[in-house]
Amino acid sequence: MSEHADIEFRVERSAFRRKYEIFGRDRETGALITNITFQQVEVGEYLTTPITLGETNAQLLMDELWRAGLRPTEGTGSAGALAATQHHLEDMRKIALDFVSQANMDNAVRRAKAK
Repeated sequence: MSEHADIEFRVERSAFRRKYEIFGRDRETGALITNITFQQVEVGEYLTTPITLGETNAQLLMDELWRAGLRPTEGTGSAGALAATQHHLEDMRKIALDFVSQANMDNAVRRAKAK
């Protein structure tokens, strides 16, 4: 079995067939993924040649599927949406703390002037 460490994936949605076309190539050698074959196996027989992707390549394929419009069946949102919400909340927290700090400073100045 050939090992390809850096695979570039491209996924396109076929406009008329309601299918996804998956293209893959090894970035270093330019070798293309040309086909996937099906092998008849008996129930309980060990599958010796699974399709194997490293974590990075699996993530790249998943990102391409997402870009092409494919979404998980279950789940309420994406990690990207959650990260955006977290950043927004952190910004709001900073704004609120700045506002409270400024109000405290204004109060301290008023008290100092009143003395």
